[in-house]
Amino acid sequence: MPLPLNTKSTYEQLDGSNALMSISMFPEQCAQAWSETKSMVFPKHYLSCTEVVVAGMGGSGLGGHLVNAIFGHEMNIPLIVLNDYDLPKWVNRQTLVIVVSYSGSTEEALSMCKQSVSRHCATVVIASGGRLEKAAKRAKVPAYIFSDFLTNPANMPRMGIGLTLFAELGILKQLSYLRLSDNAVKQAVSHTLGLSEAWSAAVPQSKNIAKKLAVSLQGLVPVFVASEHLVGNALTARNQTHESSKCYSDWHEIPEMNHHLLEGLQHPEEAKKLAFVLFASNLYHTRNQKRHEITAKVLKKSEIAVHVIDVLGETKLEQALAALQLSSYVSFYLGTLNGVDPSPIPWVDYFKEQLA
Repeated sequence: MPLPLNTKSTYEQLDGSNALMSISMFPEQCAQAWSETKSMVFPKHYLSCTEVVVAGMGGSGLGGHLVNAIFGHEMNIPLIVLNDYDLPKWVNRQTLVIVVSYSGSTEEALSMCKQSVSRHCATVVIASGGRLEKAAKRAKVPAYIFSDFLTNPANMPRMGIGLTLFAELGILKQLSYLRLSDNAVKQAVSHTLGLSEAWSAAVPQSKNIAKKLAVSLQGLVPVFVASEHLVGNALTARNQTHESSKCYSDWHEIPEMNHHLLEGLQHPEEAKKLAFVLFASNLYHTRNQKRHEITAKVLKKSEIAVHVIDVLGETKLEQALAALQLSSYVSFYLGTLNGVDPSPIPWVDYFKEQLA
């Protein structure tokens, strides 16, 4: 009997929005946004900010977490991600506020954009259009308005993350808040493209790490764990699993979790339904590498499933993009195994309707 993930009809029946195509186009999304943001023009005072705020929700807010994890320690000014309605009091005209809403209609993002403009912050907008584009035009602030017609046919923010992530990277590079060369981006995108092909639906389960991991996680509660430059990936994988797999998930960070979580695995008995996925990296601090090894050992001793993923790549950016593409495929395949179309988010949509 053919395995579901090796059968073309499985995807034809469940992937009504062509999410698989969007996931496969992640490298192209990255290249598109990196190239297009080069033509953006910014007022001179945008170059002298004292902190960066990335304001966004859900899939639109993931890029900020990834940027902060990968490059936060290398930036000369702090970067903070906000997922709410209001900007903190300390945000002022010396703050670079990047407001991200994939659809351009997210109410929290619109609220923070309005406050940012009223406080005369160095405001930048990232969106595909909508009310946020109109707000940027009224306020005459720089905006990256992208088209996802070719690179994200599913039109879901989490599946177009390459556009928002590299828009943020491109803007920060243009304003000299981070150092990132065209060559480094080209190599990272090329690296991700090769891995993406290895994890695609055309590659059979026996040779496909993404499919194997999805099968291992079915019926369990995935818990993603990472350190340092991959912390944003653990958070992103959790969100992807919620939306694409329709499955509860969580994430944690090493070393912090080593100071409490391991004692919490004894009760209730249902804790045995957890399945930990550890993103391991040879670029971590040596002590964190050791902590990952010991964490996996403790989990096995506690009779809890653990999967260690050695993330490939020579740089932090390469590894982060690789882990991001892997979790995109895994969450898609897990959703397929759960018998759901990965794209629609009916309860999120219902919630928004109730708020209207």
